[in-house]
Amino acid sequence: MVKKKQAVIASLWELMGKISGNIISFAFSVVLARLLNPEDFGTIAILIGIINIASSLWDAGLGSALIQRKEVNESHYASAQFFNVTIGFILFILFYFSSELLSKFYSKENLKSLFEAMSLLFIINAFGHIYRARLRRDLNFAIITKTTLAGVIVGGLLSIYLALNGFGIWSLVFQYLSSAFVSNLLLYYYLRGVKTSFSFSLKSLKELWNYGFKMFITNMIEVVVGNIDSLTIGKLFAPSVLGVYYRAKSLNTFVVEYSASSIMNVYFRVASHYQDNLVELGKIYNRISSMLFFTTNFMVGFLFLTNKEIITLVFGSKWIDASYYFDFIVISSLTLPVSYLTLNTLSGIGKSGIMLRLKIITRTIYLFNFIIGFSFGIKGFMIGLVFVNFINFGIELWTLSRYLNFDFLNKILKLGLQLITFSLLVFISHYLKSVFHLENNSFNVLLGFVIFSILFFYNAFLQKNEGLGNIVLELKKIRNKT
Repeated sequence: MVKKKQAVIASLWELMGKISGNIISFAFSVVLARLLNPEDFGTIAILIGIINIASSLWDAGLGSALIQRKEVNESHYASAQFFNVTIGFILFILFYFSSELLSKFYSKENLKSLFEAMSLLFIINAFGHIYRARLRRDLNFAIITKTTLAGVIVGGLLSIYLALNGFGIWSLVFQYLSSAFVSNLLLYYYLRGVKTSFSFSLKSLKELWNYGFKMFITNMIEVVVGNIDSLTIGKLFAPSVLGVYYRAKSLNTFVVEYSASSIMNVYFRVASHYQDNLVELGKIYNRISSMLFFTTNFMVGFLFLTNKEIITLVFGSKWIDASYYFDFIVISSLTLPVSYLTLNTLSGIGKSGIMLRLKIITRTIYLFNFIIGFSFGIKGFMIGLVFVNFINFGIELWTLSRYLNFDFLNKILKLGLQLITFSLLVFISHYLKSVFHLENNSFNVLLGFVIFSILFFYNAFLQKNEGLGNIVLELKKIRNKT
C-alpha cells in the first residue's frame, strides 16, 4: 500500500525534476542556437526522430507493465532487462549498418557517420530503462531526478565547449551521448546494491506483455506521429527549414505543453481515485479544464503577438524564420492542455481500450494532413495542423462526455465562444501594438504583454469567465489554508 506522504514526496521530486530539467535544457539550447546554425539542428532532428521511433520498440510496454502490475517479482525484472538489452544491441547493429542507406535517402553525406555515432544510444539507454521502471514503481523519483539532471548538465556543458571549439553538429551528437551515458552510469551507481540478473523467463515476459500490450501500441503510435513531421520535412525541404521548424516546435513545447504537465501528473491520481464516482469527477474535470483553457488562451495570445521579438532576443536574428512556423504551431496548441486533461481522465478511469482506439482515430486524421497538407507545401501542412488539432480535440471531448455525462454541445459552444472572443482580442492587440511599435524588441515584447493583458483580463472580468472565477476560488483556498 502506497503511503500518502511517500506519494506526495514522489510527486514533488517528479515536478522539480521536470521543471528544473526543462529550464536547464532550454538554457543550453539558447546558447547552442547562437553558436550553431539552423542546418545543424535540422540534421540532428532527423536523427533524433528516427531514434525515438526505434526506441519505442525495445521497451515493448514492459516498463509500464512493471510499474502498474500489482505483483512483480525478480523474474519479471530480469526478463525485461534481458529483453531490453538484447533488443538494444539488435537495434544498434541494424541502424549502424543501415546508416549509409539513410544518408542516401536524405541525400546528406555526413548523415552516415553521425548516425553511426548516435546508434550507441540504443545500447546506452537499454541498460537503464528497467532500473528507472523499478524506481518509478517504488516512487523513488529522487534518484531519477538527480541522475537525469546530472546527465543534462554534463551533456550541455560538453556541447557548448565543443561548439565553441568548432565541432559544429558533432557538439549536439556528443551532447546526447554524454547525457545518456552519465545519467545511466549514475543510475547504476545508485542502485549498485540491487542484484542485476540477466536470466530469462518466457512466462514472466508473457505476463508483462499481456499487461502492457495496449499501452505499448498507444505509446508507439504517439511516438511515430510525434516524430514523423521532422522526418518528412527533413526529406522534402532543406535542413535549414527543418531547423527553424524544430526550433519553433521546441519553444512551443517548453512554454505551452509543459505548462500543464505538473497538473496532469497529479490529476491522473485524482481521476483514478474518483473512477467509481464519475459525477464528482465530471465536476472536477470541468473546473480544471476551464482554468487550463483560460491560462492557455492568455499564453498563446501573448506568444502569438510577440514571438518574433522573443525569438530574436533569445536565439538571435538568424532564427527569425522560426516565427512563421511558431504562429501556426502555437495557435494549434490552444486546445492541447485540455486535450491532455481529457486523455488523462480516460486513462485514470481505466479506459485503456478506448484510449487506444482514440489514438488510432486521431493519429490517422493527423497523418492525413501529411498527405493532403504537404501537397500544398509546408504552408499547407501548417494550416492543416491547426484544423486537425481542433478536430481531434472535438473527438476526444465527445468520447469523454459519454462517460462523465456532461453536455458535449454545450461544452463546445462555450469553448467556441471563448475562441471567437480570443481571436478578436488578439486582432485588436495586434493593431494597437503596431500603432505604438518601436525598433526595440524588448520594448515591443513588454508592450504586447501590457496591451493583451489589459484587454484579456478586462474582458474576462466583464464576461464573468468561468476559468478566471475558478482560479480566483483556488487562490482563496490556498490563502485561507496558509
